[in-house]
Amino acid sequence: MFKLKSTLLVALIFVMVQSQANAQMKIGHASMELILAYMPETQAMNQALGTYKSKLEEQLQVKQNYAQNKLQEYQTKLQANQFTGTTQQEAELELGKLDQEIQKFAADSEQNLLAKRQEYLTPITEKLQKAIDDVANEGGYTYVMNQTNNGVSNVLFGPEEHNLTQKIMIKLGIQIPAAGGN
Repeated sequence: MFKLKSTLLVALIFVMVQSQANAQMKIGHASMELILAYMPETQAMNQALGTYKSKLEEQLQVKQNYAQNKLQEYQTKLQANQFTGTTQQEAELELGKLDQEIQKFAADSEQNLLAKRQEYLTPITEKLQKAIDDVANEGGYTYVMNQTNNGVSNVLFGPEEHNLTQKIMIKLGIQIPAAGGN
């Protein structure tokens, strides 16, 4: 009987401590998507990535044009019976190598573009995280959840007074859009 009473007492104390801890929890939410869209660093990143992507596309186009010219040259010689057995094989090997080089360049370009995006994005997200941390600490928030307009949101509902989007934008020095921002 004593063991049952002490177990119930411990359980009751645990529930009371847990409910007090929950009462002190403060949760905020903000739209990271909106904040990132208005950060000047994000806009500069997008512009730089666009330029980088254009340069890669130009280089790829040069390689494709060269390969296309070699293919036309091959077809012309083939129709005119200008190949001997070994020269035709050499030309076909060269065309195969060019095709492989183009495919490798395209794949490498995609990887380089992703790496460049990550390189640019890292300091932006670090700056955003610092602003979130600062606003959360200043407001006494235990958690700050992400709220999005498109896609999956971590916040399905939250009181507007706990929406920290504008406070974070102010902390980052971002002009708040006139047509209201989450």
